[in-house]
Amino acid sequence: MTSLPTRDFEFVEAVGQRHRLVVGAFGEIERQLVTLGEVVDRLAGRLLDPHVAYVSTDQGTELGPLTARFAVRHALPYDLDRLRALLVDDGIGTVVVKKRATSLDVDDVRRRLRLPPAAGTAVVLLARIGDDPWAFVASA
Repeated sequence: MTSLPTRDFEFVEAVGQRHRLVVGAFGEIERQLVTLGEVVDRLAGRLLDPHVAYVSTDQGTELGPLTARFAVRHALPYDLDRLRALLVDDGIGTVVVKKRATSLDVDDVRRRLRLPPAAGTAVVLLARIGDDPWAFVASA
């Protein structure tokens, strides 16, 4: 796989504190690294990992149907108990779990969270950063 220059892959530690959005690139953008590089440039962002098509940014730029924006509330190394505690503290009772480049199973994660009934909803993005899985809790 061809990669973008290293500068585009700067690790974003605690993305929820440094950038408020994660943009996911889908479909053709994932397969065309030049286009993904253009997405990174247009958003003035950084890839979370060189193998994962998630870009962290503060730009609210709309890029069309091949991308989705997620407003990040929490970012943490994946730990099911910590993730559950954050969701419960935020009053989240329903989650949509999405994943990139990790062996975690979204149905298993959702089931094991065992969230109590609550009115709030969220999207949980699971992604590998380096060798470690991370969880990003975003507004639904």
